[in-house]
Amino acid sequence: MFSKLVVKTKTFLFKDTFWYLMVSIHLRLNKELFSQLGFLQNEFGFNSLQEFIREAIRSAVENYEKKTLIRRLSLLKGSAKQKQAMPQKQVFEKYLKKNPSEIFRKFDL
Repeated sequence: MFSKLVVKTKTFLFKDTFWYLMVSIHLRLNKELFSQLGFLQNEFGFNSLQEFIREAIRSAVENYEKKTLIRRLSLLKGSAKQKQAMPQKQVFEKYLKKNPSEIFRKFDL
């Protein structure tokens, strides 16, 4: 589908500030894909095919970034040290040993 990719970068100086405008690329598409892109461009109201392709690329990059983050987070799942929960019986016995006024203060009763 894509047989050639040419990249050119344009940078301009404006009021002592460098403006990075666009990178120019050249794509070769088969006729079927080109006509599908033209249909989608008109269907979704994009002013030009270039605008549609830029938005499609942005969307794809965003989706891949989300997938990468989710994958990294899933690798971390369970790696944190978990606090061991006390069995309910031990918690009950702990509070039996305390003064009732301490328990009331702790729970604002």
